[in-house]
Amino acid sequence: MKIISKLLYLNFFLLLFISCDKNDDLSFNDVAGIYEGTLSTNVAGKSNTKSVTETTSQATVEITMNGNEIQVHCYNDNFDTTQTLDLFRDNEDIKVCLTGSDFEGMYGHMEGDREMNGGMMGSENEWMQHLNDEHKQGDEHFGGFDMSQNSFDYTFKVNGMDYHFEGYKQ
Repeated sequence: MKIISKLLYLNFFLLLFISCDKNDDLSFNDVAGIYEGTLSTNVAGKSNTKSVTETTSQATVEITMNGNEIQVHCYNDNFDTTQTLDLFRDNEDIKVCLTGSDFEGMYGHMEGDREMNGGMMGSENEWMQHLNDEHKQGDEHFGGFDMSQNSFDYTFKVNGMDYHFEGYKQ
């Protein structure tokens, strides 16, 4: 009887272990790689009407891990920029946020300078924790990874222009 009870408990714990949330298997390393897609921007026309037209072209993003951050190199024939971003789990997806002086320039304070809310509360995920600890309501963010689609989208802000990339991992 004791052997059967122990086997039942063992099966229960194995089943529990196997059925854990898939976020447990989500690794930041999964985002590294080459993404092919489109780069679009709104360009103001030179006429008096100041019309805005959207231009779209093919582009490539190369994502490499750099510790707990990523280097995002986006380029095509007419565009070439690199951005360093922090990664945060958000359920099945991964969100990104600026780092260092880019973070300070966008949000008006260094990372970690806002008053912390005292750690994770209940079911709060990494992204929600980041938003609560580092941002004010209405702070803008510029993209992230849809892990179920193996896709990445991000808006690069360069010289007063917005360049939006959308692509899929190759």
